[in-house]
Amino acid sequence: MLTTPDAPSRTELCSGKKTIYHEPWWLDIATSRTWDMVSIEESRRCVGWMPYVLTKRFGFVENVMPLVTSFLGPVLEEHRGSAVAKTRRQLALTTELISKLPKSDRFYQKFHSSTENVMPFQASGYNSFVQFNFLVAPDTENALWMNMRDKVRNVIRQSRQREKAETIVDVDEFFARYSSNLLTRGLEPDFEFHQAKLLMTECLRRDRGKIIGIRDQDGNLMSALVYVWDDQTAYYKLSTRDANDKNNGAISHLIWEAIKDVTNKGKTFDFDGVPNIGSAKFFSGFGGQIVPRYGAERSSYVYKIYHTLGRHVSGRQKAVKFY
Repeated sequence: MLTTPDAPSRTELCSGKKTIYHEPWWLDIATSRTWDMVSIEESRRCVGWMPYVLTKRFGFVENVMPLVTSFLGPVLEEHRGSAVAKTRRQLALTTELISKLPKSDRFYQKFHSSTENVMPFQASGYNSFVQFNFLVAPDTENALWMNMRDKVRNVIRQSRQREKAETIVDVDEFFARYSSNLLTRGLEPDFEFHQAKLLMTECLRRDRGKIIGIRDQDGNLMSALVYVWDDQTAYYKLSTRDANDKNNGAISHLIWEAIKDVTNKGKTFDFDGVPNIGSAKFFSGFGGQIVPRYGAERSSYVYKIYHTLGRHVSGRQKAVKFY
């Protein structure tokens, strides 16, 4: 289903805090312009909206998040009343948005950390879930440095003594290194390279993202990190390190440079998900606050049966965040 012609303009008229993943240009690229939205208007003013993407696979209609997009969910008008009034308003608007979603065999969306109330989804027959994430709030550089684990500070010091981080402007160079490193490790990406390149190129053009990296003495890109941002938050998207790189602290070094960059601009650094226990231990060393990220999902009975019977084990492991 193609985006309705007025959908992007409607989102501009909607109040509420939308993230980079809710931006029409991001959704256009991430979905090849197949996204749509439900919205609520009062007195010709948009007071709530929610993007979605319908795809058809094996005869089933799925309403799930596009690749490279970490979360979606409802965007609601800010309410200035009491806490009780705010909660009731959120319940009413979210429930109405849910009722307007098109029918599907499968629904799955994760929500931004600011979405703390998923009761309307539960009440509408969806299953709610929670995942956890790390956020580093803006602070002085010294305070951020001292909040980190001693071991993390040590490996960053060692890396900075040997090598200097720099801005990478060539998107193709980053993804060539990323692809090469995955191949060396026998891994596959969990996203489409073409769309990821288009998104990163547009982020750079709009000053909504940055690639930083470390080169060896011959100028070869050995490690690199990608982060993107909206008005309030920067998100750690991808990083990669050459398997032969002896600088074990390179990624820690790059994360530290990214944290300094975005917090100096008054933005929170969001690790954008914790894929496994190894990541949790690694991210915790940077002194971030653990916050919940809620979501909702629902599947038809037939879809559940098919999904259970159709499961198979891939011959190659999928990549998660950093390699």
